[in-house]
Amino acid sequence: MTLHNAILVYEEGGQVKQRFCPEQEAREFLATAQKEMRGGSMFAADGVEAEFVLRISQDLRDRVDAARTKLKSDARLRDLLTKHGVSIDQNLRTAIYKAFEDWKSGI
Repeated sequence: MTLHNAILVYEEGGQVKQRFCPEQEAREFLATAQKEMRGGSMFAADGVEAEFVLRISQDLRDRVDAARTKLKSDARLRDLLTKHGVSIDQNLRTAIYKAFEDWKSGI
C-alpha cells in the first residue's frame, strides 16, 4: 500500500483542488506546474497518512485553507494579466507579481 503522506493543493480547469498523494508525486506535480506557470502547494507528513494529520490538526487545516486562498488569488492575477495582453514571459510575470504583493502589503 502506498503512503499518501502529502497534501497537494493545485489548480485544475480554473478551480483550486486538493488531494492526498505520495510526497514524491506531489513534488513532481509542482515541478511541472511551475514550468507551465501554474501554482500549487504541498504539505508533507513524515511517515504518516496526510489525511489523518489534516483531520486532527487545526493548524494544518488553516495552512491548507490559506494556500487554497493564495492559489485562487494567484490564478486570478495570472488570468487578468493574460486578459490584458501581458506577455507570457515568466520573468516579467514574476516581477509584476512581486510588485503587486509589495503594493498589497503597503511597501
